[in-house]
Amino acid sequence: GFGFAGICGVFWEFWEFTCDTFANLNLQRYQTLAGVPYVGRAALMDTLGDLAVNTIGAILIAIYSYIQAHGSGDYFIIYRIIKSKHGKPENDDYLAL
Repeated sequence: GFGFAGICGVFWEFWEFTCDTFANLNLQRYQTLAGVPYVGRAALMDTLGDLAVNTIGAILIAIYSYIQAHGSGDYFIIYRIIKSKHGKPENDDYLAL
């Protein structure tokens, strides 16, 4: 899950870069509202801020999942999806959607 969150953050930055390149949307905040480009560290603040928040969120969810998994032995079993060839399983051990 942590790696997936990291990859999502990277793809988001690719999306921002693509929109900035082709549509000049300034999603990465690389220039001021007047159109003057930032130089050096100021130009990287949005990208690094996004990746930092992404990492912090992934760490918090990983900690929460760890605590839940060790506090309750069936934490991950509750959310599993059972594939059935004959429709609804006989017992109540399934995820109702």
